[in-house]
Amino acid sequence: MASLASFNKVQLFTGVIYNTTVSLTTLYQDLEHYFNNSITFISDRFAFDHSTYYNTEMGDSLNRIFIGFETLISPEQASHYKVLATTIENKYLSNKKRNINIDPGILSLHNLILFSTKNFSHRIPCSQGIYAELTLLYQKNQFQALDWTYPDFKQTGIQTYFLTLRHNYHQKLNQETVNHD
Repeated sequence: MASLASFNKVQLFTGVIYNTTVSLTTLYQDLEHYFNNSITFISDRFAFDHSTYYNTEMGDSLNRIFIGFETLISPEQASHYKVLATTIENKYLSNKKRNINIDPGILSLHNLILFSTKNFSHRIPCSQGIYAELTLLYQKNQFQALDWTYPDFKQTGIQTYFLTLRHNYHQKLNQETVNHD
């Protein structure tokens, strides 16, 4: 007979695409406030130059960073962070155009999942108009891209960030196990 088990907690992170008008210090404060979670691990800055998707709305010369958070979360709650991200994005509007794009995601020992408001064939509905997308698989000590994985998620620097975030996440899981025994 099958039995139900609870999910392991996951590592919350968010990707941020932003233009030069955004104060990262203020954005970090907003993310910690709205997500009710401390920032612990920020990636290097990467040029967001593999796509022009956001240029009309946000301008040229866009940058991308990734931000990891301290407290692990339940995966059942994860899509709600995209709702919160939309609220934060709206704080940074100029002339009804975004200056930032915030895409929360979760990382487990096995994969990386992003949340989006846009539906597509490979996305799964969660709630409140939010979809989940399996973006990377962890296999053979590295992340593997899928057919739909965004090109920047295939970059060495970004992959290195997520490998380090995964390592830190694994340590947190081990620590939680020790604390519960």
